[in-house]
Amino acid sequence: MKKLLTIAFCGVALISSYSVMSQSQGDFRVQVGGILGTEAAIDGVGFGLNFGAEYFVSDAISVAPSYDMFFKEDVNDSFFGNYEYKLSSINIDGRYYFSEGFYGLAGLSLASVSIFGLSANETGLNIGAGYNLAMGDAMILNLQGKYNTPLEQVVAQVGVAFSF
Repeated sequence: MKKLLTIAFCGVALISSYSVMSQSQGDFRVQVGGILGTEAAIDGVGFGLNFGAEYFVSDAISVAPSYDMFFKEDVNDSFFGNYEYKLSSINIDGRYYFSEGFYGLAGLSLASVSIFGLSANETGLNIGAGYNLAMGDAMILNLQGKYNTPLEQVVAQVGVAFSF
């Protein structure tokens, strides 16, 4: 079993080292993905979609605006009756690439919560990290995790980005 794990780890490391895609100033990417938020539903974990872009201002620094839209939840409560619960956020993150694929991020977030037909907005910060793995000449698998202060939740994201 130990040999199998060692071989698997070495294989992933080798594939990752050959599969990274270099970026340079002026590069542009668009992205779509699935997200999971730890507080995005009445009972906790909620799912949604992420749409974003990324523009490289230098070889190691990019600006990455995005929109997180969590799927609405129809709630039937004995006290409040039937209502919808929706969350979304608009994010403007800066990314710093430590290596070809691994980056840290920090940014601003404007979150919106809608419940009982009323909406509230909250502004805060994002902080996190991610990894881009090249899947060809122009397609990238993106894995990202961040803490979003307006919604007080951890957001995990898996997406596909396309370079232009």
